[in-house]
Parts: sequence; structure tokens; C-alpha cells
Amino acid sequence: MLFRLLSLGLLLRLSCLPAAAQQPVVPAATPFTRTDTLDAVTALFITKRNAAYWPLALALPGLRLMASSQREYDIYNGQWVDTPASGGAVAAGLGLMGAGLGFMLARNSTYSMAKLNEFQRTYAAGAPLPPAYAALLRPRHFAKADYWREKAARKQARKSR
Repeated sequence: MLFRLLSLGLLLRLSCLPAAAQQPVVPAATPFTRTDTLDAVTALFITKRNAAYWPLALALPGLRLMASSQREYDIYNGQWVDTPASGGAVAAGLGLMGAGLGFMLARNSTYSMAKLNEFQRTYAAGAPLPPAYAALLRPRHFAKADYWREKAARKQARKSR
């Protein structure tokens, strides 16, 4: 009990100390050009499309459920007997496969290449950035676009040698 009281007193004392040495760090605002934003939206689309393929991995357990015939030894006639998968296993397998495929198709239709090309065309023509895309953009998308730009420049420099 005494240890708790001393610990609480120490914490209260430390909280009263002024934090003179620490000033909040304000990140430097980096102005992004329209090209940077266009590349970041492209990175957003590619990231979203690539993430859509992971739920398709549900097809493997679904396929296993649908093909799960059992092989049992019949002691009465001395032979192995194959029993087909039950209706519930087939339904569960189709459900898993359908869910993964449905999510992939819905995500890829939302972030389709046709929509990306349409956005790139209108944005390059001077249209403003739609609020839906502005809300989804994160600094990692700008960083990924910058990395791709640097990688393309290095590749071009190697080719020009």
C-alpha cells in the first residue's frame, strides 16, 4: 500500500514539471503538384485492386470442402468405400468461393482500370480532385508514387547509358 502511494505521488509530481525542452514538431508542408496527386491516385487504385485478390484465397478451402470425399474401410465386405461430400460441405465450399469471388469482383469494378483512365483523362484536363478520392488518399500513396517515379528514372538512366 505504501508503495502504491509513493508511486502515485511520484507520478503526480512528474506531471507538474514543465516540459520546457520539448516543443511540438510541426511537419513541413510539402506542396504536391497535380502530377503527384495523379500518381498518388494511381497508386491508390493499384493498391486497392491488389488487395482485392486476397479474399479469393477462400476458394482453396472451399474447393477442399467440395472435394472432401471420405474413404472408409468396410469391415463387413473387406473393401474401401468412397463416400461423396455431404450437401452441407458443398454448400459451405460454394459459399466460401462465392464470397471471395464476389468481393474481388466488387472491389475490382469499384477501382477498375476504365475508371482510373477516365479519372486520369479528366484530371489532366483540369478537373478538380473528387472528394471521394481526396478522402482516401494517404501519405503512403504519395510515397509509393514517388518511389515508382524514382524507379522509372533509374531504369531510364540505365537504358540511356
